[in-house]
Amino acid sequence: MHDHPIWRQLFIAVFVFTGVLGGGLSVLAGEDSDVRKSWEKQARLYRRTQSELAKRNVSVRDRFVVLYRYVAEKNRQDEQRNKRLAIKCVEKADEQREESKSAKYVKAAKAFKRCADYNVEVWEAHRKGDSATMTTALEGIVKMESVITDCLGKCPRRDWLTPRELGKYIRIQAAKKQANRRG
Repeated sequence: MHDHPIWRQLFIAVFVFTGVLGGGLSVLAGEDSDVRKSWEKQARLYRRTQSELAKRNVSVRDRFVVLYRYVAEKNRQDEQRNKRLAIKCVEKADEQREESKSAKYVKAAKAFKRCADYNVEVWEAHRKGDSATMTTALEGIVKMESVITDCLGKCPRRDWLTPRELGKYIRIQAAKKQANRRG
């Protein structure tokens, strides 16, 4: 890629980010503009907070607490929603006549329940300033969403991004902005 002019490198980067990484993010959004607005809000808060914290001498723990407050709050809200969805899946499993369909709903219900457990772990870890536990819980949520997607054929709606997803999202937006400037 280094043999190409800069504009071509940017085009390739935008294509890769929006095609490969962006595709994964759009699945999470389910083409929902409210979700995308929430992601943009999270990205703006993160960038602004990073900028403010860079001006001060702040401990790593305090930096973590401030930067990931939004994610923790969203997980607190998601806990109840995930419990309700687990109950709905159990009800759907009971309605099924085919054993295989029923089993998929039961598996999805267990994944939603596990997501609710991870949601609690996220906000408790945030409250304690425990970034390692929070990261593990966030990874667990992503894994359970994959199980849910396999069982139900669609990704559950989530209006916040994990730190890894947020990093990708910010890079995608920056690449798009830079490509638009270059025309």
